[in-house]
Amino acid sequence: MKQEDMMAALEAVKKSGITVNGDLVLEKKVDYEVANVENGGIGIQINNYYGVEQQKAQESQALTREELAQAVVAVQSFMWGSSAYAVLFCELRDHKGYSNNMAQFERDITEIGEQHKLDWPCAEGTLSDAFRHNSFLEKHVDRWADIGAKSRAILLLDKFQQALTQ
Repeated sequence: MKQEDMMAALEAVKKSGITVNGDLVLEKKVDYEVANVENGGIGIQINNYYGVEQQKAQESQALTREELAQAVVAVQSFMWGSSAYAVLFCELRDHKGYSNNMAQFERDITEIGEQHKLDWPCAEGTLSDAFRHNSFLEKHVDRWADIGAKSRAILLLDKFQQALTQ
């Protein structure tokens, strides 16, 4: 990328209204990727960062265990196997401020499975296996349809989002 192209890209980022402090983007969701510039040694990469206000909104939407259990039970008929729990994890991660890691989510689902009859167990390593074989899971759920995620994952995601709002 030429120096002038880099400057134009930086100007576009500046005009979009985001603020940059060090390496942190603090205000708006952005989908900019500006490649590293070899000649100038300058590089920017901003990928779907959700700022402080979005984070506060997510934290206020945190689920109780019983709400999670009800939503998980409601979507069992749309699941195709244990790896489908990765879709549920991603929705919680991206929209509900779920701050626990994958291993804790697997334990949460196992406990829910002991209280409610679930069609699929969620053993240790289930989510990491799903992430290893489905790269779209690493992206924000709002982008899945655009990047060609599996239709069954998008259907499950939609049904889980509906179950969470009931």
